[in-house]
Amino acid sequence: MDSQDFYNQESEQYSQKRYGGQVDSYVKYFFNQRLNLVLTMLNRISKGRSDMSLLEVGCADGVVLRQTKRTLSEKFTRLVGVDIAENMIARARILSVGMGIEFFSKNQTLNEKFHTILLVGFMTGPLIELERAYVNEHLKDGGYAIISLAGRHSLQARLKLQDKPYLADYRTYREYRELLEKNFEIINTQYYGLVIPKLWRFPKLARFLQPALDSIGTFLFPELMHEVLYLLRKK
Repeated sequence: MDSQDFYNQESEQYSQKRYGGQVDSYVKYFFNQRLNLVLTMLNRISKGRSDMSLLEVGCADGVVLRQTKRTLSEKFTRLVGVDIAENMIARARILSVGMGIEFFSKNQTLNEKFHTILLVGFMTGPLIELERAYVNEHLKDGGYAIISLAGRHSLQARLKLQDKPYLADYRTYREYRELLEKNFEIINTQYYGLVIPKLWRFPKLARFLQPALDSIGTFLFPELMHEVLYLLRKK
């Protein structure tokens, strides 16, 4: 099953599985933590602004854009999401009725440039190259990109992904940096997602320990963290 088929099938339950209800699993912790970091970066780059536009590539059912609308609506007045999965786009439109967010298939022509582009939750080394032209076409000069990338040497990769074919597309964080610096100035990086086997069998304990372990891991062993979120400015 390719990624487009997977996300078409996943569309009805995408947000609930990853964000819904109490944080009682590593998956929910991870997705909510990344969302919070994205919102923090968006708030940082929009200080003093009230006219920002935002394009999310790979928007799924629009969960990130809806939360952006709820928390930063006075700063981001134009929100657009694109995705390769048609079922995700249909679901995003249903869940976002009345919020003023637009959703399109990525195959549709979008004759517009944005202040900020999000590429979160799906990027790999090869995709940096594949998406380069699309980002350059739709990002204003001096605009910002927020990109998440999973590390080849993370604990997640070492313990759980060795038999996954997509691991071949992961790179080290040093290699990602070299790829990104071809077109962007790196403004900020945030590491997150230190996988601790069996910790989330005890959700109450895990909700307390996981943030602390992420902080320690970021400082001492950044290569072991599952992902890095990059805040970039177009050169």
